[in-house]
Amino acid sequence: MSYSTLANILTIVPNLPQAAGELGYTQTVAVITHHQIRAGGIIDSMLSRRYTVPFSPVPELIMQIEEDIVIYYVYRSFYTADNYNKVDYFEELKDDGNTLLKQIMAGDIDLVDTSGSSMPENAEEDDLILDSNTKDYKSFFDIDDSLSWSFDSDQLDNISDER
Repeated sequence: MSYSTLANILTIVPNLPQAAGELGYTQTVAVITHHQIRAGGIIDSMLSRRYTVPFSPVPELIMQIEEDIVIYYVYRSFYTADNYNKVDYFEELKDDGNTLLKQIMAGDIDLVDTSGSSMPENAEEDDLILDSNTKDYKSFFDIDDSLSWSFDSDQLDNISDER
């Protein structure tokens, strides 16, 4: 699932090759779409232990992170294939996005939805462990030898009376 929109990406970086007619625009859209899927997969993979993914509604921070990662990959696809046009700004976008993802994953940053409420987190393994209500009680099965166990005769009489 993609968390960013094509219109947002084209607005943020308007100098992508689009003016070469219909084919140029179609190629640009295909590259952006490919990298949106790629960035969404990275985000979902990194945050799936802490949050239920895909996000719905999508937090603004997740949209921003995906846009930054997509822009980095798109520019790398179009302009830095030969390493002559490498721009540090786009490297910083990717690094900043990855840093934010790591901070979210570690719990240093919490995600909020569009209304400002915290996004619900997945239960942690420690939260899923249930303790027995006999935690501090001694087991009575090891008091006597198993060969000396017997039924209470009153209970046996009650069973036979019910039939």
